[in-house]
Amino acid sequence: MEESTIRERHIKREESEKEENLTPSGEDVPEDGYVIQKTFWGRVNDILQSLIGNGYDLVAKPHTATWLVLFMAVTMYLTCFVAKPATDVDSIRLGVLLMCVFIVVFAANQFQEGPISRPHPVVWKIVLSVAVLYECLLLFILSLTPAKAREFMKFFDDSLGVPLLDRDYASDCRIYIPENPDHFKNVKGVFGDIFILAHFLGWIWKSFIFRDWSVLWVLSVWFEDLEVTTQHILPNFQECWWDKMIADVFGCNLLGMCIGMWINRKLEAREYNWVSFPEIKTHRGKAKRFLKQFSPMSWKHYSWDIFGSFKSFMQTAFICVIFEIAEMNAFFLKSCLWIPPSHPLVVIRLVIWGLLSLPAIREAYDFFHDPTNKRLGQNFWTAICMVVTECLIDYKMGEGVLYGPNIAPFPTTVKWCWGIFLGLIGLWIVLYFVFGGGRTVHEGQASNDKKWRWITNVIVYSIPIPMIYLLFWDIALKPHIAFNSAP
Repeated sequence: MEESTIRERHIKREESEKEENLTPSGEDVPEDGYVIQKTFWGRVNDILQSLIGNGYDLVAKPHTATWLVLFMAVTMYLTCFVAKPATDVDSIRLGVLLMCVFIVVFAANQFQEGPISRPHPVVWKIVLSVAVLYECLLLFILSLTPAKAREFMKFFDDSLGVPLLDRDYASDCRIYIPENPDHFKNVKGVFGDIFILAHFLGWIWKSFIFRDWSVLWVLSVWFEDLEVTTQHILPNFQECWWDKMIADVFGCNLLGMCIGMWINRKLEAREYNWVSFPEIKTHRGKAKRFLKQFSPMSWKHYSWDIFGSFKSFMQTAFICVIFEIAEMNAFFLKSCLWIPPSHPLVVIRLVIWGLLSLPAIREAYDFFHDPTNKRLGQNFWTAICMVVTECLIDYKMGEGVLYGPNIAPFPTTVKWCWGIFLGLIGLWIVLYFVFGGGRTVHEGQASNDKKWRWITNVIVYSIPIPMIYLLFWDIALKPHIAFNSAP
């Protein structure tokens, strides 16, 4: 009995040693390491292993000298060996293109890494370099007169430089149109617009940027109020009630926030176990690791702590204001520079802002909430410069478009709603942060003055009322909201 047990252990040991001597292709390796016979799939496996290993080395190492030689070779080829541009404008375009490529290549090799490292730090260096180029373009446009700036846009597209015809979104707000063969033409025109999909995807991305329900809801409702506030300036801000409330606030915005925050929770609960490519032996494992490269290395939950202190409140408010101004500038710039909404330049700007916002908001959060962080991040620094420069362009190019004698003044209701809204916020700040009304409750301690707490709560719940009233006031301005009533 004991002898048979020893024999079984010996057999298992031999089988274990044999399995350890198997190559990734499943072939036996003798003690001298020489493979007796290599099958076809074994040779294919070796080739794939070599290619994957070389590809990993390619993306893992900086290759600064290689990129330098490659860039100079391309520059020499385009400037010395390719046929000369037909016009002076084409020559200028080639020169500008080479300048931009140089900045991007330099940034990819020499810029410092940001807070995000997936799918690769070079990707976010390139995003920052493109944002820097965009800021340079804004500064150049700012130096021009309004007429010259609009004429300069022809440098990108000869069809630009002509006044815009704003699309009408609210002349007929009927959901059902009995006299039209297409009874739901208005609804299809809104929900069939490509901007609806962009709106929905944009709110998923904003959820990745801010990762907080309170901030997202503030941004959602606030932007709709800003549209109502400025619709007398930009007619395309005039929307039907179902477009504003159903398609936007409780449609694309809410659905995008729900999906985005659900993904956030999944990423927060996920276990991150990163293994380098050379350590993975199977093709399936390498494929899974390659796909994981496009997911975050880690996921940080943002706790903005808006009511924790006056400083924290103002910091969060500052970020929200900057973000909303950047969104409004998309409409102001295209109106001032006469760029159609569907033009690629508008889309490119949105992509630049969307990609830059992810590391920029992360840097802002770390700068405001990490006492050891004394440096304002390069992405957030660039984003602030872009916002300020865009606002300066709005002011310089906006006379006669955004303001001026020919532009109607702000409606009285708009002025009153914003005045009451800002007044309530100011009063609440004084009571909450200066006199301490309700702060002890927030900090988990018993409040000694229930009167202050009650007054503070009444005010804080009253703050959204003027903005909500503004939305319903806008709906009341458009009486043709029934299903079949004539406009």
